[in-house]
Amino acid sequence: YKIEYGWDEIAIVRPANVYGPYDNFDPQTAMVIPALIHRVWSGENPLVVWGDGSAIRDFIFSRDCARGMMLALENGANCTPVNLGSGEGISIKKLVEAVVACFDDPPVVEWDVDKLSGDSIRLMDMTRAREMIGFVPETPIQEGVRQTVEYYKSIAGSVSARYNVFKQDDYMK
Repeated sequence: YKIEYGWDEIAIVRPANVYGPYDNFDPQTAMVIPALIHRVWSGENPLVVWGDGSAIRDFIFSRDCARGMMLALENGANCTPVNLGSGEGISIKKLVEAVVACFDDPPVVEWDVDKLSGDSIRLMDMTRAREMIGFVPETPIQEGVRQTVEYYKSIAGSVSARYNVFKQDDYMK
């Protein structure tokens, strides 16, 4: 649109791994945080996690991501891509510890080092987000995980009945 029509009032955001209430907790299609929450809630013990836990990933709480998107629209990102994440990252080991700490009877965690850990680090550069749109995430990972676990506990019995965009059958409805 910018090239063909000269319209540059477009905000382009690239979020990190978004998580939070209303996430997809389906064990077949969930991303790392909701998948871990579901597995712990379901009683998996030991909780077997791939790799050695050293990989660093960037996560952003859904409310922070939505706020960042609104800031990008309101403050005129003008077709310049803006990353939305924490910019700090957390090891998978610390992430797993944050999830299991939210449960009264946490499982034993076992690391399957025969499985790959993935890239050693995937972290967002948050410079543009801070400078262009004034975005700084507000929710620490431990608090976001706690809120997500509390939400999951309130809907755990109905997870399989929820719409899942990642499942072909749900998508075709």
